[in-house]
Amino acid sequence: MKIQILTLLSIFGIITLIKGQSVDYHNYSALNNIEPKQSVAGGFYNGYAGSTGLNNKFMYSLYKGDYISTEMKESNKLKNNNYVGLLQDISLFYACLSDSLFGIDSLGIRVGLYDHFHEDARFSDELYNLIFYRNNMYAGQTVDFSNTIYNCIRYQELQLGLFKQQESPDGKTTYYAGLSLIKGQKFNYLYIKEGSLFTEENGAYLDFNVKGIYFSSDSAKKKISDFNGIGGTLNFYIDYLNKVHKYNVNISINHLGYIQWNKKTMIVPVDTTFHYEDMVMEHIIDIDSVNTLQLGEDTLRSRYMELAKYDNYSGVLPERMNISFGKQFLNDKLNATLGVCALFNSNARLPVIYGQIRYSVLEKLNASLHIAYGGYSNFQTGIILEAAFSDWGHILLGTENLPGFIAPEYTYNASIFGGFHIIF
Repeated sequence: MKIQILTLLSIFGIITLIKGQSVDYHNYSALNNIEPKQSVAGGFYNGYAGSTGLNNKFMYSLYKGDYISTEMKESNKLKNNNYVGLLQDISLFYACLSDSLFGIDSLGIRVGLYDHFHEDARFSDELYNLIFYRNNMYAGQTVDFSNTIYNCIRYQELQLGLFKQQESPDGKTTYYAGLSLIKGQKFNYLYIKEGSLFTEENGAYLDFNVKGIYFSSDSAKKKISDFNGIGGTLNFYIDYLNKVHKYNVNISINHLGYIQWNKKTMIVPVDTTFHYEDMVMEHIIDIDSVNTLQLGEDTLRSRYMELAKYDNYSGVLPERMNISFGKQFLNDKLNATLGVCALFNSNARLPVIYGQIRYSVLEKLNASLHIAYGGYSNFQTGIILEAAFSDWGHILLGTENLPGFIAPEYTYNASIFGGFHIIF
C-alpha cells in the first residue's frame, strides 16, 4: 500500500525560488531630493531568498529539479525550528512638489504602482528528514511537525499620498503619508498546530495525526490580471536631516492594513487521526511530488476536500517597519548608518539589524558595505553601488548577500536589488 502524505508536506515547495530585507523598494528617499516645481519618477526591483538552515546551492538545485544527492541533503544546517523566506517587489512611482497645494506650502503628490510576492515558512528538522530521507529512519519513533506554518501571498498595490518638506535653521524634514488600494492575486496559508507521524518498527502500521487549518484563494484564477481580493493599507515615511550636526533619522511604516479575499476562498479545518496498516515504508512520501511552488486543491482533494467550505476571508498583510540613524564624516564623503527593519505578520525569525558604511569614491559615485543579521537568515554582508548623473539622475545596484553568489553551498541567503530615479 503506497501512501503519499502530500497534503501537509508540499509546503516545502516554497524553497524552490532564489530571488533585501531592509531595502527601501518604495524609493521614498527620492522625495528628499527635489525642490518646489520639480518632479521625480523612477522604479525599483528587490529580490531576496534566505533561510536559517537551507543553503543556497540546495535551494537552487531543488528549484531546477536537479538530483539532490545525500551529500547535498546533509549539507544543510537544521535546528529544531527552521525558517525560510522569499520576497520580491517591483515598483514604479511618480511625485511632484508644488510651491503651494491646498493652501499649504511645499506640499507634493506621489503615486506608486507595485507588485509584491511574499512566501515564507517555519518547519522542524524532523519534517525535513521525513521528506528527504523517508520515514524509515524513524522506525519505532514519532516524528513531530507541530507548529508548522506556510504563508504565500501575491498582491498588487496602487498607492496615493501627500508629502511635505519643512525647512528649519538646522536642517530639513520630509513627511509622507500614503493610502494604498490592494488587489489580491493569490493566497495560501497553512498552519499545523499539532502534527505527528508514528511508524511501527517493522513497518506494520503507522499513525498519522494532524490538527490545523488551510486557506487558499480561488485556484482557478492565479494570473496577475485575476482579482481575488481587495484591501487597503496606510503607509508613512519621515526623514530628518540635520545639516549642522551632520546626521539624519529615517522612519518608515508600510502596509498597515488588511485584505479581504472573495467568497471563492477555500477554508479547510483539519482535525484528523489516521491509522494505516501494511505499509511500504520507502513509499510513504513521493519526493518528486514535493517539488511544487504552492499548495492547491489537487493536493487536498483526496482526503480533506469534503471538509472544505468557501467563504470570504479577511487577513492582514506583512507589515514592514524601518528605523535608521545616519552620521556623516570627512566633509560628507563618509556616511555610517545603523538601523533595524522588522517584518510583522510573517514567519521572519528576528528583526533585521543592519549597518552600512558609504564612501564617495568619486564625486558622483558611492560605494557601500552592508552588514546585517536577522530576518529569515543569520549573518549577511553585501555591497551597493550608487551613481548620480549631474543633478537629475540617480541609479543604484546592490546585494545584501554577496557571499551567496560566490559560495552558495556555504551560505544561506541571496539577494539582488536595483533602482533609479530621474528628477525633471
